[in-house]
Parts: sequence; C-alpha cells; structure tokens
Amino acid sequence: MPRTDFRLSKWYVDCVGEDGECAIAYHAELSWGPIALGYASLLRRGAANGTCSTISTIRAGPAPVTAPGYVAWDTPALELRVTAQSHTAPFSHRLLEGTRGNVRWECVAPRAAVRMRCGSDFSLSGLGYAERLEIDSRSLRLPIEQLRWGRFLTSTRAIVWIGWWGPEPRTLVFDDGRLQDEAVIEDGAIRFGRSHLGLDRGALIRDAELAEAIEPVARLLGPAAGNAARTHETKWLSRGTLHDPALAAPIEGWAIHELVVFP
Repeated sequence: MPRTDFRLSKWYVDCVGEDGECAIAYHAELSWGPIALGYASLLRRGAANGTCSTISTIRAGPAPVTAPGYVAWDTPALELRVTAQSHTAPFSHRLLEGTRGNVRWECVAPRAAVRMRCGSDFSLSGLGYAERLEIDSRSLRLPIEQLRWGRFLTSTRAIVWIGWWGPEPRTLVFDDGRLQDEAVIEDGAIRFGRSHLGLDRGALIRDAELAEAIEPVARLLGPAAGNAARTHETKWLSRGTLHDPALAAPIEGWAIHELVVFP
C-alpha cells in the first residue's frame, strides 16, 4: 500500500472502583488511504483475583456524544454504555505540529464521575478519567520511540503526565490542568516543582504488542500495518502517594499508567 494520510480519532475513558476493580473503554475511528473503520473495546481487571479480560469489535457504533467536560457513547455490538462527567475543567495540548503530522491531545474529563455498563453482568461506577487523541499524519510512523503516560486521581486532585522520548522529546505534567515547570517523569515517580508523586509497583493490566491489543484492526490491516503492529504496551494500575508542601499530609489515590515502546 502506498503511504498516504493516516487519521485517527481515539477516545479513552477509565474507571476505578473503591476496591481496585478497574475498566478502560476505547472508541476509535481510523482512516488510512482507502481504509476506513471503527473500533471499540472494553478492558477489565477484577479486584478480587486480578483477572484481566478484553472484548472488542470493529462495529464501533455512533461517535461519542460530547459537551464541555462530558463524554458518552454506546457500542451496541458489545452492549456497552460509557459516561463520564468531569469535576475538573478540561484542557488540551498540541503534542506535534508540522510536516511530520499533527497530534492533538484533549483531556476532556481529568477527574470525573464515570459509569460503565456492559451487558447484564458488568457494571462499574467510580472516579475516572477521559481523553481524546487526534492524529493526522502522512504515515503510521511518528517521531517517537517511547511514551510514558499516566493519570493519578484523588477526590480533590488530578495529575496527568506525558513523557515523549525520541527525536522531538517532551515532558509534560499537568496538575489540575496547569502545566508544571521543571517536571521529571521516572519509572516510579513524577516530580514537579516541590511536589512528588510516588507510585508503587502496581498490578499489570496489559502487556502486549499492538497487534494483540487491537486484534480485529490488525487483522484487517494485515501487512499494511507494518512495524506499527509491533508497538508494545505495558499498562499498570498502581496506588500513588502525592507529597505536596501545600498539603497538611500526603494524599493517596489510584493511578493508571503505561509504557509504550515503538519499533
């Protein structure tokens, strides 16, 4: 297949219950040359036994319904319903702009009341997070070698980070939507200003190549996906502790974070 414009609009919503049960829902629309398809999935991790499971479809259904700080969608093929209503103002950042492509990231609901229902046997409500990523590029290859992304939530704070390593590196940490100076992203810690967020080793949610994580899409694209199918994602659920001089005592919350390695 000749190289041509690649466009992706991807929604991500997660939710963690008080007991540590978590779920992540995706809705994506992709076009690449003559190919146009939708994708939706639900990734779940149980609290009691830590079992992870994924269901997915290329019949993604209607695009998400949006309003300021709100997102919702239905995926009839999965009997999935997702809603997120933010307690914190949305914000956005352009991660890439130029001849190599455009990548716009929008944190629609940094700290939200999230509800997910799938069929008659799964329902989860709790604190969660929602974002949208839009990519417009000439190919599947972007100037990035490794990505560290994560979000940490408490009843009062939302910290989100993006560490982008490669030809055009970026280190971005947002505290309740405010971009922080002198930020550092490490394996088990996020540092910004005089604050420090520590993460425990966490529980594995997913450890797989992209071809496995989005199997129906990879199967349709076949050889056209090229090296992009070998992109490897490792995702964790961790307890985090935020140390901030402005706080009377450290505060704890749940973090979902990942390492993505591009071939």
